[in-house]
Amino acid sequence: MSIPERNRSLVDDSIARRIRGCLNRDQINLWVAPYFDSEQHQSNDPMMQELTRRYAAELEISLEKVYESLQHLQCHALEKLRAREEFHKSGLATLRINIAYGAQDSRLQTLKTNLDINGRELRNLISTNFSVDASRLKLIVKGNVIEDESSLQSQGVRHEAQVLALLLTEAETVAVMAQEEEKRKEVDRIKQDAKHLSHKNAMEDDYYFQVVTDQAGKAIKLPPEEKQALVVAMMLHEQGRTALKKDDFAAALLFFLEADNEYRSGIQFLHLLDAVDNYALLNLDISWCYLCLQSISDLPDAEKRLQKCENSLKHSYGKDMERVLALKGNVGNEAALFLRLHLLQGIVAFHQNKLQLANQLFALVESEMDQLRVDDSKLSHMIEFGFSEAEGRLGLRAMGNNLELAVSYMLQKRDEKEERKRKEEEDRQKFLKQEKLAAAALRHSNNNMNAALNVLMESPELLDLTDSQEDREDLSHLFSADRIAQNCLLNLLEPRDLEEPEIINMVNVKRYAEESKIVDRIGGMGLDPGLVQQVVGQHRGSLEEVVRNLVEMQMGSGTSQDSIERSFLQALNLLASTPGTRSESSASSRVRSTAEDYAAWRRLRKDMPQHDDDYLNLTLAMEETFLQRYKQLLLETLSPKTQ
Repeated sequence: MSIPERNRSLVDDSIARRIRGCLNRDQINLWVAPYFDSEQHQSNDPMMQELTRRYAAELEISLEKVYESLQHLQCHALEKLRAREEFHKSGLATLRINIAYGAQDSRLQTLKTNLDINGRELRNLISTNFSVDASRLKLIVKGNVIEDESSLQSQGVRHEAQVLALLLTEAETVAVMAQEEEKRKEVDRIKQDAKHLSHKNAMEDDYYFQVVTDQAGKAIKLPPEEKQALVVAMMLHEQGRTALKKDDFAAALLFFLEADNEYRSGIQFLHLLDAVDNYALLNLDISWCYLCLQSISDLPDAEKRLQKCENSLKHSYGKDMERVLALKGNVGNEAALFLRLHLLQGIVAFHQNKLQLANQLFALVESEMDQLRVDDSKLSHMIEFGFSEAEGRLGLRAMGNNLELAVSYMLQKRDEKEERKRKEEEDRQKFLKQEKLAAAALRHSNNNMNAALNVLMESPELLDLTDSQEDREDLSHLFSADRIAQNCLLNLLEPRDLEEPEIINMVNVKRYAEESKIVDRIGGMGLDPGLVQQVVGQHRGSLEEVVRNLVEMQMGSGTSQDSIERSFLQALNLLASTPGTRSESSASSRVRSTAEDYAAWRRLRKDMPQHDDDYLNLTLAMEETFLQRYKQLLLETLSPKTQ
């Protein structure tokens, strides 16, 4: 369907909604007398003509358009009655299938079926009846993806349900279809990778960016099961945003709906989402996909999501974005999110025949657009100064197109990011020092737990360390509480060493091979000998811990992917051939686990945004296109000369 044809259809739909509003107000039913003769099974034309003249005068719409719309509404009502009777008699439900071919086209069809069939059978029915490839279809009802193996009835599909059928690609070749199948499988892979990494502990999070924070960057502590659902949802959301930036709206919507399922599976922590804006923005993104896919039938779901989004954003950002202003010093980029929200609300209002509200919202969006539009020439200057296009746009929008202030603002953002990285590394080094000191305390106290705890808290300077004097001066600050020291000691002990509480003082910390021998064995991995010596000292001669730590350090150092993967293979071979470790299979398993962590991290990271505020980087080009289109539709709908 071309844009002019689609626009005419939208205008006709809007006129029909206005007339339906009048019919509801006047309590007129077009499918019964005096407007329909059930004995003759035909419309009562004189009464329909009288009604046409009345509404044409009231709504200032042409007689032809009103009469045409009344006939359409009458036929539609009679069809629904017949379908309802058929459903009650035979159980055959009528489904309205909206086949979305992408942002430029969609087609509404009707399909009759029993509701006890499963999702795969429904896809096959749609394929047979409407000549589309079943393997490329994804079906969505009320914001939920229809599963292949469950019945439609068990998934909440009812008679007269609206089904959004996403056709993931228009390509017909076998090769491309296989590629699209791989894309659909990617959703499941990403969920598994995200779940795998979400189990990492607090110190390992540095490598895998799985720290959940509020808007101020402060970490939010969560129980493991809640963290897993939240992290998986956030990762799926990011993958959807990546697809959205490529205008792949069908794939984006699938990722977003999967993310929504993960959020709802962790319903017990949804109150925590008031501290962040993730769930609000997910609802905004889902609604945006509905619009871009021209899925008008999903507008009721969009309306609910937009209301949730508005409520949550106001709670998170402040009613007048005062919290954002206090945190960032400006609100320009967050204001762009509200622009998209107001645009979507206006479009929903238009399709609900709330034309006055739609007009008010479109006027608001136009005003916001004027304030937030970025000067292209100044954006070019920002790029010349060495900023990315995203950084340039974010800086200029934040500073109201003031080039000098935008440069200063983005430089400050870069400095703040570097400071966060420095602080994270500082915290990690503190953790490593705590572990090293705890090991020294156990050696000093002849493996007596209580004595080791006492020396850590009272006299850490007595411990035999190779640290510099500067490091020694910091020892007193490493353990701010007994609990921290005790945890560090317990972390160094194997579970089998802790048999009974009453003999905990008899804990035996196993000694491993001489450190020099381990350094020699690891030399073949091509690493800096000084670095190897340092790590060996930290891990008290534990070969598997040394190898694992060295590989992890490479992952965090920017070392090339091929080099890291070679290190994994060398590490596995080394551990497999080394007698005297706790268990060759156990050690190999630990390093293999690190390799799996890295593989999952790399798969997820390749499409992840590199800029913290990437989600705020809206060009507003599509927003402006939709605004102009719907303003014209509103004008045509309200015009007294509508033909």
